[in-house]
Amino acid sequence: MKIACIFIPHFPVHVELKYRNDIRNNPIVIVRTLGSNQRIVDFSPDIVLGESENSLSNILSKYGNAHVIQTDDNLYRREWNSILDRLTQKSPLVEDAGFGMAYIGLDDIEPINRGGAQFIANIEKVIPYDFPAYIGIAESKFVSYIAAISSDNRGVFIAPASPGEFLSKFSVDLLPVKSSIRTTLHRFGLHKLGDVSKIPSAVMEAQFSSDGRKIWNLANGKDTTILINRSYEEIIEDGITFSDPVNDIQSVIVAADLTLDKAFLNPFLRGRSVRWIGLEANIYRQSSWSVRCTFKDPIGSSRLARTRVHDLIYRANIPGPVESFSVFLSGLTKETSRQASFIPEVRKKEQIEDTVRQLDTVLNEETPIFYVREIEPWSRIPERRQILIPVAR
Repeated sequence: MKIACIFIPHFPVHVELKYRNDIRNNPIVIVRTLGSNQRIVDFSPDIVLGESENSLSNILSKYGNAHVIQTDDNLYRREWNSILDRLTQKSPLVEDAGFGMAYIGLDDIEPINRGGAQFIANIEKVIPYDFPAYIGIAESKFVSYIAAISSDNRGVFIAPASPGEFLSKFSVDLLPVKSSIRTTLHRFGLHKLGDVSKIPSAVMEAQFSSDGRKIWNLANGKDTTILINRSYEEIIEDGITFSDPVNDIQSVIVAADLTLDKAFLNPFLRGRSVRWIGLEANIYRQSSWSVRCTFKDPIGSSRLARTRVHDLIYRANIPGPVESFSVFLSGLTKETSRQASFIPEVRKKEQIEDTVRQLDTVLNEETPIFYVREIEPWSRIPERRQILIPVAR
C-alpha cells in the first residue's frame, strides 16, 4: 500500500501564532506545569539548542526575550481535528499520529487522482497556508515519514521503491523507540540507520530483544505496521463572544447558561443525551482556561447540567478577563444506562428518583414531590414534628 505522511513541525507553536498576535515578534516556549515542575511541550523553530540544553532554564538563558506560555491542548486538538476532518474527505483511511502528523492511505484513491498529483494539490489546500507542511510518499509508514522530513515546505518527496540506500544517511534518533535505546545505539557507534543495517539482525535482537528486530527492520525499510483509521467523536459546540473582556464571574455564568441552552437545542442532539460537557474560556492575552465535567448518568437538557456547571465556574480560578466562552457536548448516546445497586433500600430510592426525573421531563418543570422526615416528634407544635425534603434530582 502506498502511504502519504503529512508532517507539520512545531504544530502547537503555529496554532498559538494563529490566535495570538501579541507573541509573534519573539521566540515562544510552550510548557506544561505539573505542580512545581514545568515540562517543555514545544518551542519556536528559530530556537536552536544542543542535545543537553533542552530545558526551560537553558532556553531562557539563551533567549531571554522568549515568551513562556502554558499549553492549550484543547485548542490544539480542535485545530488538528479540523485538519483531519478535511483530510478524511480526501481519503477514507487517515491515521492520527499526534499533533502535526498524519498518515493517509493512497491505494483506493490514487487511480482517480491522475497518479496522485491532484490528491497532493488537494492536501495542500486542506492545511492552513501559514502552517508549514511536508509530504512524503512511500510503501510504509516509517519510510514515508523519512520522506516527509526530506521534502521542501509545501513539497512532496517520493521515496524509492528500494529504500535501504535512501534511509542509510539518516540518524538513528529518528527511530520510534525509547530514548535509552537510541543512546545505547550511539554508544555502540551506530549513529546512522546505514550502520544498523550492516549489523546482523540476530545480533540486534540479542542485544535489544524484540526492539532489536524492529530497529533492524526499520533501518532496512521494512515496516509492516498497518494504518489505523482515526476514531471519530461527535462533538456539539456552541459559544459566545463578549464585546469587551469581562472579569465579572456572574457574566460568565450567564454566558454559560446561554451557550448550554443553545447547545442542547442543536437538532443533532434531538433524542439523545450527553455524558460529558467541556467548558472553555479564551482569556485576554493568555492561554485559554478549560474544564471538563463528566456525568454518571447521561443528561438530555441544559437544566440538568446547570448546577454542576455553575459550581465548576464558581470554584474555578479563571486567570484573567474572558473574551469568549464555549461549551462542548460529547459522549452522545441514545440510551441511558447505569448499574443498579445491590442494596434493596438504595435501589428503591434510585427508582423513586428516576421516576421523579421522568416526571420533571414530561411536565417541563420541577415536580413538587417530597420525603416526609421526622425531626422533633416530641414537640407540642405540629409544624416542628416533621419536615418536607425534596426528592433529589
